[in-house]
Amino acid sequence: MGINEKTVQSFRKSLRVLEREIARELESECCGVSLSQCHVLVEIRELGETTIKDLSEILELDKSTLSRTVDGMLNIGLVNREIDPDDRRFMKLSLTEQGKKLADSINGKCDSYYESVFKQIPQKDHASILSAVQTIGKTMNVLRKKGCSCCKGGENEK
Repeated sequence: MGINEKTVQSFRKSLRVLEREIARELESECCGVSLSQCHVLVEIRELGETTIKDLSEILELDKSTLSRTVDGMLNIGLVNREIDPDDRRFMKLSLTEQGKKLADSINGKCDSYYESVFKQIPQKDHASILSAVQTIGKTMNVLRKKGCSCCKGGENEK
């Protein structure tokens, strides 16, 4: 059974608005670091300590790209990199005190902003919105990994 064309177009339009709003908000919340650095900071803060390999899997980024991002963060004093004493082939990443403060600031700003968003939405709708956003994110992730893309043209595989 196909999806109504008007429904698809309305969904796309709503997503474009959402994408723009999220992008604008992220720019202001990242406190002067790049979006990539912002994501790395938040993930390392959550993990406490990690490796480039593990971080590249979480963020789904190429290790060499991620290494360049982390190198830049090392240079400005946001990240520590130490040889793993258990396996000297790996480098452990952690945040410096400056990195922790910045990550905490980013998390605080994001939490505050999204709390204000939820306050504008009736509480009875919170669970369904959260579920819908999680479902959309997971579905888009699965389709991307299958190689489905709007720019490839044709029908996406199911």
